[in-house]
Amino acid sequence: MIRVCAYPDLKNIHTDSVPKPAKVLYKKGKHHLGSIYCMGWSPSGKMLATGSNDKLIKIVRLDMDRPEDDSNSK
Repeated sequence: MIRVCAYPDLKNIHTDSVPKPAKVLYKKGKHHLGSIYCMGWSPSGKMLATGSNDKLIKIVRLDMDRPEDDSNSK
């Protein structure tokens, strides 16, 4: 599964802060058959590539208007 999360606002993090769950901006299930070991962003930030121990490299277009993408990638 791929999850793209929002980066926390560093101004609101203090040494006594309690960790909060990450805000998930985009989620895609059933992406690889194995674990994802590497990923890279396109310069535009609208696509990413993932590499897995299933010996595949997959390209994903990020659609922030559809935060959950459960379609199977080919």
